[in-house]
Amino acid sequence: MTDSEWILLVKESPQEAYKALIDQYGNLIYAIVLNKLKSVASREDIEDCVSDVFVEIFSNTDKYEGKGPIKSYISIIAKRKAINTYKKIMYSRQNTGYIEDEDSEIPENSASPD
Repeated sequence: MTDSEWILLVKESPQEAYKALIDQYGNLIYAIVLNKLKSVASREDIEDCVSDVFVEIFSNTDKYEGKGPIKSYISIIAKRKAINTYKKIMYSRQNTGYIEDEDSEIPENSASPD
């Protein structure tokens, strides 16, 4: 399927266009996301990111406007989504602390809240 055929299909039958997108570019998107996230993300995180890529591509088809190959457009979106997911995962790991890790203790002679 050519890029212009896919754009036409989006306008005529969005469901068919979505299926065609998955069939034609699903492996590419998964490979890009997996390459960026394999060292930090769970399988579920990777699958969520891949789903987010498909949603973003499909919901922003009007922004594509045939500027260059759609494969490049899709690859850029997948890479950016994966990088954003990577950043979110790393941020949450850095800012997630456990109470046991804290050096705080409850004073023994503290007044009760009552």
